[in-house]
Amino acid sequence: VVIISLHSHSRSNWTNVVFGVLPYAEDSPISSAGLSILRSSLVSLVIQQSNLQLTPSMFGVPSSFEVLKFPGGITITPDQHVFLLQKVQVRFNFTLNYPIYQIQDNLDELKNQLKLGLHLRQHE
Repeated sequence: VVIISLHSHSRSNWTNVVFGVLPYAEDSPISSAGLSILRSSLVSLVIQQSNLQLTPSMFGVPSSFEVLKFPGGITITPDQHVFLLQKVQVRFNFTLNYPIYQIQDNLDELKNQLKLGLHLRQHE
């Protein structure tokens, strides 16, 4: 991951960060497993489960994290205030660029991939 630019907004505690993901070989596609690992790493980064943290002095207080051009898209809302027995929920926004009949035909495979990538429970 390469940070391309940082732009702080002077009137608010807000920073736009633009970064790129470079594959090992130039002009080579990233595999679906690679995308899944990258997605998981980005989620860990934002909800501060990694050793790289978004510092308030540089980035402000994280309120939303969106990856607009990531295949499938990612939207995360960190720092949710919940009761002690509740878990923080991470919301994902993704787009399937296939006709509905292909999604229906491959629904079991899609569910299996989601379970592996998102660690879903049986009822989800």
